[in-house]
Amino acid sequence: GTLRAEGSENEKITFTSLAQTSAGAWGFISFSASSTNSILDNVIVRYGGWYNPPFKSGAVKVNNTDVIISNSLIENNLFAGLHLVNSTSTIENTTFKDHTAKYGQLGLSDSAAIYLENSTTTLDNVTFVNNSIDIFP
Repeated sequence: GTLRAEGSENEKITFTSLAQTSAGAWGFISFSASSTNSILDNVIVRYGGWYNPPFKSGAVKVNNTDVIISNSLIENNLFAGLHLVNSTSTIENTTFKDHTAKYGQLGLSDSAAIYLENSTTTLDNVTFVNNSIDIFP
């Protein structure tokens, strides 16, 4: 279905693990073809992401739909902060920070802020801070 998480500048909506320990502490928020008109505005997404070979997901996974992400902070997630699959999502006024976790069977793969699979994205005033990879590929 549709998720409209619309916080405010002073009261952001936070998606995280109760333990708030490390990247991959919880799974991911998933948007699919039935998730029309979804919005993440003034949210914080941290310590999510998932990798279990051969499956992987960023903390926010957008698959076969589009989502608007604005005025948000996406930080310290496993595999990717944002994972777009067959999507043309728009990201505005958002910071991607500290995506430095290693994953994979040997722990040799670097997490990315944004991971694209057959996707394009419109970035407007997006900041990347201390990520192993900002946008892959």
